[in-house]
Amino acid sequence: MRFFKRTYIPNLLTLTNLFLGCLAIVAAFDGRLIAVPFLLLAAGFADFFDGFAARLLRVTSTIGKELDSLADMVSFGVVPSIALYKMLELTYMETKGIEEVELFYLAPAFLVSICAAIRLAKFNVDERQTEKFLGLATPVATGAITSLIWVINDAQYATTFEPFILNLYFLYTLTLLISYLMVSEIPMFSFKFKKRGFKANLLQIVCLIFSFSSVFIFGWAGAALIAPMYLFLVLVDNVYWSKRVETIQL
Repeated sequence: MRFFKRTYIPNLLTLTNLFLGCLAIVAAFDGRLIAVPFLLLAAGFADFFDGFAARLLRVTSTIGKELDSLADMVSFGVVPSIALYKMLELTYMETKGIEEVELFYLAPAFLVSICAAIRLAKFNVDERQTEKFLGLATPVATGAITSLIWVINDAQYATTFEPFILNLYFLYTLTLLISYLMVSEIPMFSFKFKKRGFKANLLQIVCLIFSFSSVFIFGWAGAALIAPMYLFLVLVDNVYWSKRVETIQL
């Protein structure tokens, strides 16, 4: 009797994603905020390779799809809100000089979780999102938020950027912007290489080269540049696509 099937491998990777997300929650509330982006980076790799493993092994299941969404909701829905919650708390304590912060001022951070849930639910039932995403993918949204932890914990950049990041206006604006982008109908390219050829994957290649270069040059703090670059490429992609469609119609 076979106790282990190859169909279990993608699900094990998905559950690894969930496990790492749970550890990130514990780390955040345990005062080890710096561990959060590292745990989520590992969760992101697990999330990427569960789909890769499923395609490689040619195994698919309805349970696997549902597990993936549930795991993503924890790692890329709940955890980024907790990271924002802790950064808001730290900001209030430093700027207002208080030891306890009213929940009312920190609760807006969970708008990200609400919009992530909507984003994931829409993705599961939206048949339009085969070539491109509609709205910002939750892992990218999470990276945009949690990568800031690397910046404020890097001695080389903290002095310059910490006053800007640990700023109530910035954090609330970031919360609203990320939340809106996740539930928007803006077409955004995927990092996955679904087509053959250099031109068909140009945006993905540029984004990946930029991502690795940023981290290589600036250390982990350079990861904070990835999401802005991605959104810039999304803008370029949509402007180019719109012009091309208009030209064809004329």
